[in-house]
Amino acid sequence: MKLEREAINRYFEQFVFTSFKGILIVDEIDNQNYAIVSGSKRREFTSRLDLLLKLSSEPHKGEPSYYREWDQLSEEDPVAYVVGRLNSLNEWSHQSYDKFKRLQPQEGELRETSERKVDAVLQQLFSSLRLAPVKSQSALFTSHDIDSVYGSFLQNGLAWLKQKNLVAFSRHVFREVFRHPGWLNMDQIQSLNTEYGLKTTFFWLVTKKAGEEGVKNADYNLRKLKTALDRVSERGGINALHKSSANRSFEEELSLAGGVLQPFNRYHFLKFRLPEAYYELEKGGIQLDSSLGFAHHYGFRNGFGLPFRPFNFNEGKAFGFVEAPLHFMDGTFQKYMGVPVGETATTIMEFYENHNYDCVFALLWHNTFFAGPKYGGYLEEYVKLLTWIKEEGIPVINPKEIVERYRGNYD
Repeated sequence: MKLEREAINRYFEQFVFTSFKGILIVDEIDNQNYAIVSGSKRREFTSRLDLLLKLSSEPHKGEPSYYREWDQLSEEDPVAYVVGRLNSLNEWSHQSYDKFKRLQPQEGELRETSERKVDAVLQQLFSSLRLAPVKSQSALFTSHDIDSVYGSFLQNGLAWLKQKNLVAFSRHVFREVFRHPGWLNMDQIQSLNTEYGLKTTFFWLVTKKAGEEGVKNADYNLRKLKTALDRVSERGGINALHKSSANRSFEEELSLAGGVLQPFNRYHFLKFRLPEAYYELEKGGIQLDSSLGFAHHYGFRNGFGLPFRPFNFNEGKAFGFVEAPLHFMDGTFQKYMGVPVGETATTIMEFYENHNYDCVFALLWHNTFFAGPKYGGYLEEYVKLLTWIKEEGIPVINPKEIVERYRGNYD
């Protein structure tokens, strides 16, 4: 990794302007010192790229002592801190991974998912320089990952049998066999969203090929679901790529899709590793990714609330795509955290209220959570969220609008 002070400074300046419409200038004093300038105000700091390099390369498992060094960096060199944490350099040398080879956050790291530490450092800077950047009401980006279409027959069937509800089981089998799969429900999902004034995004898998670490990919053939995808587009929704866990490139998967998917992505199972994923996205021509979140816990993975363009440290410039981090996933509450079904919507709404400005919250609700007893109660929780969004007038934004708003003029 290359750490070029001038390139990092220019990236920082454009990032602040793109995110907050605020103008901060980084003025190099000498090789060891710099100042952040706003109008007639300035604050001087010591360059600590040596510490940033250490933190990005030092093996760790999320120990408190490791993050205390990040806190030290935030005080001595806020530009390096903001650029480093924004771009998840703390993950580059992380040594704790789960059985699917996803980063396994430790207890202290999970506690930080409720904090916007990057924002806090920036706000402190703004205040000390008497800069009042534009604040905006937090928005939502709603989406649905399509992992399974045909699994409803078996999974919901077994759920009915487990409940000893033979009447419901018989009706379920009849619907699945003679009508259509219960999880081929994009029309139902869109009708519900439209009723509350929302348009949404569907992320589709394009391969049945077995994935790495035993992660299952699609149980459907995307090309055979053309009618469903066409219907999504006709109703104002967006069809995007759900990058599989199979060993295939973005170019291959988009080609397999036959041109029906837009160049927006979310990694299936949130299975990716940094910084490698950012280079894969760039090479694949992806315009927006929405994967930067933990499966294990909701909230902020990189301590920041808005979409951003990641920084390519090797080339000293921003990548071309926008990262819109993922904050809320139904499976996180249900599988990983064990949050009672009836508390799911309230948990999301309370988190939003605690961060109701300068965030774009990405919400993922799988199509499987809309139908059948296996995920009973989650449809009602989603309706609670839609009702709240409508009543509170919360802005809803789609991938195209995110790219337009947060791509910025880095080049």
